[in-house]
Amino acid sequence: MTEIEFLKPLACYSLSAKAGDPAALREKASMNFEVQKANLKLWSNGFSGQDGLFFVSTCHRVELYVWSLDHEKIYKQWVQYAESRGALKKDFIDSTEMYFGTTALEHMYRVCSGLESEVLGETQVLGQFKDSVAEAKKNKLLKGPLEKSTQLAFQTAKKVRNETAIGEGTVSIAHAAIDGLSDVFEGLAGKNALIVGAGTMALQSVEKLCSNGLEKIYWANRNLDKIESHALYKKNSEQIEIVGLSDVPKYMFKANFSIFATSAQAPLVNLESLKSYVSSTAEKTEDRGLQVILDMGLPRNVDQKLHKFKNFVLRDVDEFSDKSLKGHAQREKALPKAEKIIEEQLILSTTHWNSYKKSPLLKDFFSSIKEFEKLTQDAIQVELDVDKSSKIEYIIHSFYGKLSHGLLREIQSIEDDETSAQMLELFTRACRRAKMEATKD
Repeated sequence: MTEIEFLKPLACYSLSAKAGDPAALREKASMNFEVQKANLKLWSNGFSGQDGLFFVSTCHRVELYVWSLDHEKIYKQWVQYAESRGALKKDFIDSTEMYFGTTALEHMYRVCSGLESEVLGETQVLGQFKDSVAEAKKNKLLKGPLEKSTQLAFQTAKKVRNETAIGEGTVSIAHAAIDGLSDVFEGLAGKNALIVGAGTMALQSVEKLCSNGLEKIYWANRNLDKIESHALYKKNSEQIEIVGLSDVPKYMFKANFSIFATSAQAPLVNLESLKSYVSSTAEKTEDRGLQVILDMGLPRNVDQKLHKFKNFVLRDVDEFSDKSLKGHAQREKALPKAEKIIEEQLILSTTHWNSYKKSPLLKDFFSSIKEFEKLTQDAIQVELDVDKSSKIEYIIHSFYGKLSHGLLREIQSIEDDETSAQMLELFTRACRRAKMEATKD
């Protein structure tokens, strides 16, 4: 892979389930949008020019992307944040995968294309990645070359999706978790489920369950209006019952299985809250068999101590294996073609970056030519002692237009991009110097 010189400031620091990093470590490093806004703004103090950063947090992956020659300093602040939440510094640093320059761009392409996902080719990560980019842009943390990197990554993901079978038969992590219930229940028809959350994975869970003939779906969220206004609820209101977060322990006992998929920074349910509910209700005498909790949150939404309490079985995101999913073998066959597309896109990126790198130079070049043109018009009018003449303006404008475009054609014909950029900068400086000298005269 050819290294793109311009990408030296780009870095990605990553923790992921695919790399074997445990959920306990990833959750200490994760940040929801509210925490990201505060931390990333603090960490970016001292940024200048084109520097920027954004953070991606999914159920299987937490990543920090930085465009800065001082990106290591930003990473150290992330380490300190994770330490403050109980992570061991050595474990965190030893587990972090680090990508720099062109390798970081390639990694971004692979993540957005679903090649680094636990479920090969899944599309959910692209939506989450786009949400993270949009959030950083809204908070004025994303600009210039880092934003350009994400645009190229999205284009690559689209090309991979359109030209390979990498996404055929793909289901989300939520679908994988629900399909995994087949080792507990013979079927889901007639069962009751509790869904907590109203984000992407919660919505995918509700959608899948509605089509599986469940008796009742209890749907809880902090903001109940978000559920009531959603098309899924309006379409399936007879099957879905909206419940408040405070009633979650109650409905965990009513449900055969519960799905938690929120971005809460602390567990929504712990052992004490369930024990308190049990002690105050007759539910404690009821034998309902196994009740499964699928925790898709990161940080995890459910206290790990709940495992096997009153026949509860707790599964977290790292237990949802893509090997059991239909179509996995077919998607694996598409992997070489997808990787080839990414390789080709990286080669094309060299052209993109060279054009991007020159764009400020081109702007300065034409601006300098325009200023010198105006200076020439003024000087001629003074020398000839005439009023402003449209004919004189036209002749001078025509001359400088031909001159600038002629110079530009010659510069762009130079095969070496670095030399081409240097020549462009040289002519710009020459125009500025000529203007300064003419002004002195």
